[in-house]
Amino acid sequence: MKIAITGARGFVGKNLIEFLLNNTTHNIVALSRKPISSSNPRIEHRVADFYSLKDSEEALKNCDIGIYLIHSMLQSNRLNQGSFEDYDYLLADNFARAAKTNSLKQIVYVSGIVPRTKKKLSTHLKSRVEVENVLASTEIPLTVLRSSLIIGPLGSSFILLKKLVYRLPSMGLPAWANTPCQPIFIDDLIYILNACIDNSTAMNRSFDCGSPEVLSYKELIATTAKAAHLKRKLINLPNIPVWFSKLWIRLITGASKSLVYPLVDSLTTPMTVNPKHAVTPELQPEYTSILKAITVSLPNKEGKKKILHGRPSKKTKSRNEVRSIQRLPLPRDFNAHDIAKTYTRWLPKAISRIIVGKTDEENVIFKFMGLPAPLLHLKLAQNRSTSDRQLFYITGGLLVKKSKRGRLEFRESYDKKHVFAAIHDYKPSLPWWIYLFSQAIIHKIVMSHFGKHLKNIKKKKNPQENNNDS
Repeated sequence: MKIAITGARGFVGKNLIEFLLNNTTHNIVALSRKPISSSNPRIEHRVADFYSLKDSEEALKNCDIGIYLIHSMLQSNRLNQGSFEDYDYLLADNFARAAKTNSLKQIVYVSGIVPRTKKKLSTHLKSRVEVENVLASTEIPLTVLRSSLIIGPLGSSFILLKKLVYRLPSMGLPAWANTPCQPIFIDDLIYILNACIDNSTAMNRSFDCGSPEVLSYKELIATTAKAAHLKRKLINLPNIPVWFSKLWIRLITGASKSLVYPLVDSLTTPMTVNPKHAVTPELQPEYTSILKAITVSLPNKEGKKKILHGRPSKKTKSRNEVRSIQRLPLPRDFNAHDIAKTYTRWLPKAISRIIVGKTDEENVIFKFMGLPAPLLHLKLAQNRSTSDRQLFYITGGLLVKKSKRGRLEFRESYDKKHVFAAIHDYKPSLPWWIYLFSQAIIHKIVMSHFGKHLKNIKKKKNPQENNNDS
């Protein structure tokens, strides 16, 4: 089998590759945004940007199985406009479409345990469920492995836990510290994942993956302190609000808001295995005890620091690229082609005193009133566009630096309820800080108003549906 592994440079991806090389005869296609060097003849590395559907299709060529390990909680451009759940959606949708194009036999996705609760799910967990639905929207068999905290030396959540224990001799614990969870050791999760590959009994199923031990987060902290041979005083302070927990975890660990906030929101609901979705006996490893898992995952000191701040690298900043994704309502009987036409007609009218627009079958040109030179020139990529996805390349104009990858797309959601308006790899010609406080803000305002325009169309087309939604 040829196994395509996204996020090959990440925590789960690295461990999976090592396991497959040592325990199977599979060939591996390691997919990441940055190059990976390996002398092993069974590894083929492909650089892939899964925000690009074309890149995604190339990445999965001649592969049999796709392992989906991508998340978007860390910043990939100098400026990101939009929510992480919308970023996650587009990444998953590109993967699913590419998997279908390349006729993959199976997709395996490592997700998060969905709590058995009537409480509203956190944004983080809702996004995980949505990604599951996106990946399941093709006819390709999907296997979902839902896990709580994954214990391992370079796991982001485990590093946060470790830093809290190492750096705080005493801790005031909020109410969520008594929430039960079932963590799993990385080696055990990898064992289950490998057992599911090309396994007919695992197709189109989801499994909750967790150690048999059920611990509260307080007990997990205490176990980590025990493994590190540290004495820690844990004090119950149930009235500490969640927002304050987020702040002090950021302060103590140095991790980014984009990483800490979604994770902490998920700590308020139980992350325990649902017996109906438990891993079946033939897929189970000999589970590692939590104490042993933590002990082998803790170095003598805090070890090599993993970057958790979420800020873009110097190289990323130097590219001065922008990504902006907005989820907008999709009126009934509209498709992406209709939305693209609506947008190019609506925008000049919305700001008619400033901008004029000119369109034909392939080109969209926006100009300042009275100026001959275009502000932006968009060219429809006819060979890459379909009724549910319209792609325009940003080919020129006063407001943009020339780039082969700058593009605007309108894409329908799999359930036909939303359309995503996304700008990718856009390079503004204005000096960065001028752009940031002018054009970037204007774009967000314009897309917000366009969303309201689509909502009004939706109301007119189906008033009853709007009343039900409200």
